[in-house]
Amino acid sequence: MNSNSTNSIPTPFEKKIQLLLEKTKKKVHTCSDIINKYNIYNVNHMIMYNNDKYFICFNDNWSNNSISPEGLNNFIASVNIIAGMKQMRGIGIIISNKSFNYHTKMILETENNKYNIGTGITTYYSISDLSEEKLLNKVQTFLHSHNIWMYDEDGDCIMGII
Repeated sequence: MNSNSTNSIPTPFEKKIQLLLEKTKKKVHTCSDIINKYNIYNVNHMIMYNNDKYFICFNDNWSNNSISPEGLNNFIASVNIIAGMKQMRGIGIIISNKSFNYHTKMILETENNKYNIGTGITTYYSISDLSEEKLLNKVQTFLHSHNIWMYDEDGDCIMGII
């Protein structure tokens, strides 16, 4: 999905997402960690939450191109592989400066319907905005909605958008 998703060298946008996720004080697995542990190449970050009972995989896509159906399907397959290996439910989040087209929205809807009827093991979300700052705020809001909080350098919880 991201042109850099097949290697472990993070883009500047991926670095910003990484720094944001590190403020959660959760263990943030990097692309390199995920490649080494799972041999998966299109997940940029992963965090565990709720006492390590669930995980969230992130794919960061900041490019001139919309997310392709193939890229989305590859991400979904990768997250499902991780869920199977960990034997736990997870969340996949695609973060992008481009909104989803009809086909990619239908892929997400189909996958989420599997989860809703009990045959899927992961649920998927897309977070998009043309503004990098707004996009980072939306990611933080999503994390807060799952009771994943940000902390400052002193360990104090940050309740607002950083």
